[in-house]
Amino acid sequence: MEYSLDDSCLLTVKMSSLYGCPTEYTSGLSGGWVFLLLLFVASLVYLVGGVAYKKATLGTSGASPTVVGVASPCCASKCGEPCA
Repeated sequence: MEYSLDDSCLLTVKMSSLYGCPTEYTSGLSGGWVFLLLLFVASLVYLVGGVAYKKATLGTSGASPTVVGVASPCCASKCGEPCA
């Protein structure tokens, strides 16, 4: 344990311990980065899978597989009938 007192009456105490802050840092990924990476990959798989599913089941092409189901005014007026 080290003590030092300067002219402005500031007392500094230093204690060394194995349980304090680490002096050597690991270069691995932390839990937060792993979570963000998994979130990004899951989002990408969800989007690509949705486009592939719409293309396979509905036969969509171009930009139409990426549009999320937004009802147009013509669909609302037909009371449940599928849009043409």
